[in-house]
Amino acid sequence: LARVTNSTLDEGTTVQVLALNVVGGSGSRSSTPTSSDAPLKLKAGARLVVGNGTDPAYVLMNSDGPTTTAAIKGEGTLDFGDSEGVVMVNRRPDACLMAKIVGNGGVTFAGPSDQNGQSLHLGANEYSGGTWINSLCVYPHAGTSFGTGDVYVGGGDYSGGRIVVSAGLDKMTFANKLHLS
Repeated sequence: LARVTNSTLDEGTTVQVLALNVVGGSGSRSSTPTSSDAPLKLKAGARLVVGNGTDPAYVLMNSDGPTTTAAIKGEGTLDFGDSEGVVMVNRRPDACLMAKIVGNGGVTFAGPSDQNGQSLHLGANEYSGGTWINSLCVYPHAGTSFGTGDVYVGGGDYSGGRIVVSAGLDKMTFANKLHLS
């Protein structure tokens, strides 16, 4: 498990890990979807490969406390390859995954309970294979936030998961088929 607290992957760099723990550092909640602050920054042309292409590939979005934010941002890619991607948001406040997600095995976005305020902001993505949202509130910031394939919302402990479109982004169009349970 690779633990990241303050790192940048430079242009043209490829790094492969089996699992990733992104930890928000100390300070204020300055890592919003539009800010450049993030514990992990992927510059244009950088590629972070998570998983082995067979087993599920895990990214844990964690924080050191209630005033820090776990975030992966930049123009680079988070690549799950042929593995199912699993992004787990472990603590409040909001986590931000604004770097582009790619891969073919679909992605599950999960948290311990969306009733406790765990949420994830997503940027534009290009993965395929579907999306599952469980026990987490997801804020899409692009019409391609859920890649291609169907989107399944449900299965959590309390309300099963939510998709919330913020004001100003309410004109987005999603090509995905949505399944609610």
